[in-house]
Amino acid sequence: MEVIRFLALFRREARNVYQVYHSSQRFDIKKLYRYLRYCLEIRLLEPDRVEENGFLPAKYYRLTEKGRMLLELLRDCQGLKALSLF
Repeated sequence: MEVIRFLALFRREARNVYQVYHSSQRFDIKKLYRYLRYCLEIRLLEPDRVEENGFLPAKYYRLTEKGRMLLELLRDCQGLKALSLF
């Protein structure tokens, strides 16, 4: 379920690794990159843009339509569990 929590961080806007790491201290850096790589491989996330303002370029990632559908489906399942229908 940690991967789902990770994906949910991208629900509203594109984010970079630095923002994800500092928005939730529950992900260590190894897990963060592991989840990112996994979500990119199965096309739940995709690159959004690269900002080259500072020393290192910041790569931003956003949810794909497939990623949005997965989060929506899981949210609906949570609602069914709450109603004891699932």
